[in-house]
Amino acid sequence: MQASKLKVICTLCSMLLFMHGSAQIVITGETAFHKASYGAEFGTLEVTNIPDNGGLITCFVQNQGTGADSVVNIKASRNGVYDTGFYCSWWPLQMGAAGSSDAITSVQIKGLNAPFREGDTVLIEVSTSGGYTASQTFINRTPVLRIGNILPSQDMRTLFVYLRNDGSSPVNVTGVTLNQSVYTPQVSPQLSTAGSTANYTVSAGDILILKLNFATALAELSPLALRVAYTDSLSNAHWVSTFQRLVKAHYFTGTWNSSLFNNDKEEGRKLVRQLGITSVFGPGNFGLMQNALDEYYMQTVHEANFDSAGTFGASAGASYVATRANEDALHYWSVDDEPDLNGKDVKQEIAKNMAYWKNDSNTPSYVNLAAQKKYQRYGFFTDVVSMDHYSDDGPPNVIPFPWWYTSEGSVREAIEYTAQLKLNTEPKRLTSWCQLTANTWGVDHQAEDFIINFQFWSHVSSGAKGIHYFLATPETKPDYPVQWEEALYSTRQLSAVKNLCMYGECWQGVKVNSGNVIANGLVSENALMITVLNNSIDYTVNNVFNHDWIPTIQPVDFQLEVTVPDWIPLQQFYEVLSTGKMSIGNIINTGSRTYQISGTINTKSQVFVIGSNDNAAPEQVTRINVPDKISPNNFTLSWSEPFDNFGVRGYYIKADNDIIDTVFAPIWESAGKVNACQAGYWSVIPFDDAGNTGQPGVLTIDWSGVGSGTPVLYQQPQSTIVNAGNTAVFSIADSAVTGVAYTWQVDTGNGVWANLANSAYYSGVFTSSLTVFGTQHNTGYKFRCAVTVGCGQLVMFSDSALLTVIGSVGINEKSRNDFRIFPNPANESIIVSVSDVNLHTAIIVCDVNGRPCLSADIKREKTVIDVSALGSGVYFVRLYQDGLFSNVVKLIKL
Repeated sequence: MQASKLKVICTLCSMLLFMHGSAQIVITGETAFHKASYGAEFGTLEVTNIPDNGGLITCFVQNQGTGADSVVNIKASRNGVYDTGFYCSWWPLQMGAAGSSDAITSVQIKGLNAPFREGDTVLIEVSTSGGYTASQTFINRTPVLRIGNILPSQDMRTLFVYLRNDGSSPVNVTGVTLNQSVYTPQVSPQLSTAGSTANYTVSAGDILILKLNFATALAELSPLALRVAYTDSLSNAHWVSTFQRLVKAHYFTGTWNSSLFNNDKEEGRKLVRQLGITSVFGPGNFGLMQNALDEYYMQTVHEANFDSAGTFGASAGASYVATRANEDALHYWSVDDEPDLNGKDVKQEIAKNMAYWKNDSNTPSYVNLAAQKKYQRYGFFTDVVSMDHYSDDGPPNVIPFPWWYTSEGSVREAIEYTAQLKLNTEPKRLTSWCQLTANTWGVDHQAEDFIINFQFWSHVSSGAKGIHYFLATPETKPDYPVQWEEALYSTRQLSAVKNLCMYGECWQGVKVNSGNVIANGLVSENALMITVLNNSIDYTVNNVFNHDWIPTIQPVDFQLEVTVPDWIPLQQFYEVLSTGKMSIGNIINTGSRTYQISGTINTKSQVFVIGSNDNAAPEQVTRINVPDKISPNNFTLSWSEPFDNFGVRGYYIKADNDIIDTVFAPIWESAGKVNACQAGYWSVIPFDDAGNTGQPGVLTIDWSGVGSGTPVLYQQPQSTIVNAGNTAVFSIADSAVTGVAYTWQVDTGNGVWANLANSAYYSGVFTSSLTVFGTQHNTGYKFRCAVTVGCGQLVMFSDSALLTVIGSVGINEKSRNDFRIFPNPANESIIVSVSDVNLHTAIIVCDVNGRPCLSADIKREKTVIDVSALGSGVYFVRLYQDGLFSNVVKLIKL
C-alpha cells in the first residue's frame, strides 16, 4: 500500500459534535505505550487468524482555548505509513475550557492491521469540532514502571494507585498528574504512600502503593487521566500513563443463571445466596430482578439488545440503555460475551460500549473474553474485563483449543490466563470465571473438588477482583454435591479476606522450594496475603475420545521464603480456614523481615496473612429485609453485605437480645429455630476473623395478615420411655393451612406449662417434632405443642405426653452453679472453670441442634480447651461430673 495520508475513520465518528467557539488544543507530553503480551507456557497457544502482539497507545488532548471543544477524528501513522486499521476511543466527548478540571480528553489508539510494536515511530494527529488540529511524534517504548491497579476507598475519598517496577533497577516517582491536577512527592499534602514513612523509590520487582486523598468524594465513573512521572537509575525522565473511569471497589461472587429471578425460583435464590452470590449473568428477566433486588440484593450483568432486524443497530441499543440507565439492579452493562473468540467487529463492540458510556453515568461496562492473543484487542475500551476459564475434567483446559485428543493442557492455565489478561488490560478492573457445575464442551462436567479449589484460588491470587461460578443453580446442586461443598468452602474462606484481595496487588516476593507447589502474594496497605496451591494435579487417560480423564492429586511438602514489604506491620501471622483463622503452624523468622513457612498441602489451597492487627469493626448491616414470610416458624432474613477492612467472616442473628444463630452469608432462614411471635425485633450483627463486631441492622416484622384457616391435628404426641442418655422424640401432624406456628411447652410437675427454647436439652422446639435429651432430670416431665396461625390467637394445644427416663445418668445438683467459660465469645480456645475437680469432670460441646461436636476431660479448676476446629456459631457446653449431667452454658464461637 502506498504511504499516503488516508484518513482513519475511528469508531466514535457517530458521536455528537459540540461546537462552542474558538479553542486551541495540544497533545500533552505524557503519551504512553502499553505493549501487548500473550503466552501459553502450560498449554496450547490459541489458534487465530488475526495474530496480535502489538500494543495500545494512550495520549491526552488538552484544550487551551476559552471555549469548549471536542475531538472528532484521529489519524495515526506507524513508521511513516498511514492505515485504516487503527481503532480508537476517547473520553470525555467534550473538553471544557482551559483551566477547568475537564479540559482534557484521553485518547486510546489500538492498531490492528499494522499493530503498534516496540520501537515504532508513531505520528498522532487530532482534529476537533472547533476546526483545530494537534500532532505529536512518539516512539513506542514500554515503561518499566507499570500501573497495576487503580482502586478507590469505600468512601471514594482516597485513590490507591498500585505501581510495579518490571525493570532490573530502582526507579523514583517524581510526580503524579490526575486530569488537570499535579501532585509532587514530599510537597503535595494530598499525595502519600502506604506506610508511616513516605518513600517514592520502587525497587526492581517491587510494588509501591500511592495514595491520593481528596476532601470530597470522587464520583463513580469519573474520568481519570492518570500520568505518573519517574526517573531511572541514570536520572532519565519517563512516565507511565493510563485512562480509566473510576469503578467502585466491590469484590463479588456471581453466577450465570438468569432463571434465578423467575417467579418460581424462590428456593433457588435462597440457595445461591448461601454462596454469597451477588451478581447474576445472562439475559434473564430484568424487570423481575429489579423487583427482587430488595429481597436478595443480587444485581445483574445485563447485555442490551443491539440487533435490529439482524443487523447492528446502535441507535436502538442506545435507546434501550437510556430506558434502563442508573437502575439499582444493574451491576455492569455487558458489551459482549467472548467477542474475541467469535471474531466480532471491534468497531461495533466499541460503539456498543459507547452507547453505555453516553447513556448511563452510573453503571460500568463489562466484556467477557476467551482468547489470550486478543485480550488487548477487545479489552481496552470497557471499564471491567473478564475471561472464561473452565476447570475441565481432563486436558486440555485451554480456551479455545484445537482438539482435546491432540493437545494437552494443564490446570496451571488458570494462573497463566489470569496473569495474561491482567498484563494486557491493567489497570482495568479484572474478574474471572470458575467452573462449578454444568457440562463443558457438551460433555458432562464432573471436575473434582480439588480442581475447582485450585482454579478458584488461582484466579483470586493472580489479581481477579470478582469470581463468577459457572454455574451455581439449584437444579444442579443435587447432581454435584462435592463441587457445591467445595464452592461453599472456598467462598467462606474468601469472605474472611475478601477486601485484602480487593485491595491487594500481585506481588512476587514469595519463593517456594517445590516444583509441585505454586505460591502467589497479594500485597495491600496493611497486609500481605499468600496463597499456596498444590500443583501436583495430574491426569490419566481413560478414553480420550469420550473426554474421559481421571484426575489425581498428591500431598506435597513445601517451604516458603517470604520477605514482607517494609510498610506492612508485623503484628499478626495466621492461616485462613473456612471456619476461622488459625495461627500458622510452622513459621520461622530467618532475619529482619524474612520468614520461612513450612507445611504440607493436599486438596485445599492454603491462605496465610501477615500484617497489622485488625481493630476495625465491619460496617453496619443495611437493607435488612424479609424476602418471604411463610409462618412465624418459617421465614427468611436477607441483607446487603457490609464492608470490612479484612473481610466479613459471618453474622450473628439475634431475637431481641438473644443470639440464636450464626450464618456465613448475607441470608438466614429461620427453619424452625424460633417462633417469631415471641420476639419484638431482629438484629443482624456482622463479625470478622479478629472478633470485631459491627453495629446491628435491626428489623421488626409485621405478622398481621399472615396465615389463614384452622388446622386439624390428626397425630398427637405419644408418651415414651427411654434409657438415660438417649433421646426422645414427640411429634404432631396437622392438616395443611398457611402460616402455622409451633411452640413446644413443658410441665416439670408443678402443673405450670412453660415455653421451651432450643438448647443442649431440647431441639426442634419450634417445629412439629421435638427432640428431648433423656436424663433423669427430665423424667416425669410432660410435653405438649401450642399451635397458632400467624401471630394471632392460640388455635389449640396438642395432647400432653409423658417422658419416663430409665437408668443412672441424671443431673448432679451439687455443682450446678459452679461452671463458667471464658472468654465468651471465644476465638481459638476457651477456659473451663469448675470449683470441684474431685469428681470425674468432662464437657461435651453440642451445636444448636444438640449434636456433639467436641468433648474433653477437665482435670484442673481452670482448663484450656482448643475450640479452633469449631466453626463460628452458637454452641452449648454440657458439663458432666461422675457421669451425671450437671450444667450447660451457651458458647459463642467467633
